[in-house]
Amino acid sequence: MNQIMIAYFHNEPRITVLCNQKKFIPFVWGKSFILTHHGDGINAQKMYEVATRDYRKEWGECPFVYGYTAHLHHKTVEERGGMIMEQWGVLCATDAYHAGKGYGAGRTMTCVTHHKEYGELERQTFKAEMAGK
Repeated sequence: MNQIMIAYFHNEPRITVLCNQKKFIPFVWGKSFILTHHGDGINAQKMYEVATRDYRKEWGECPFVYGYTAHLHHKTVEERGGMIMEQWGVLCATDAYHAGKGYGAGRTMTCVTHHKEYGELERQTFKAEMAGK
């Protein structure tokens, strides 16, 4: 899918498709450093450790630092050592396996707008119930 997106947007100067061949996807937007990971096999402490150890330059140059994951399908937010860690909810319905184990969460998708100078600026949330309306 990543290669398809790269090919589709290759002539669009306003869009950069990030390479997602590695587990961690780091990028800088103005004064924000954002580190993403699918979220399987990692927790907030490990994300913090990776950000401060492997991305020292980005960490040091950006006053706003965010870590985003989603694997566990439920929303949590915490601040850890100056990094806002957010685990996102998802739109997909709970499958039979997870429902049988008692799992379930709200079905949402969130768009976060980051300002180049001031970090997170605003959010918009879409709920699954809104689909088709």
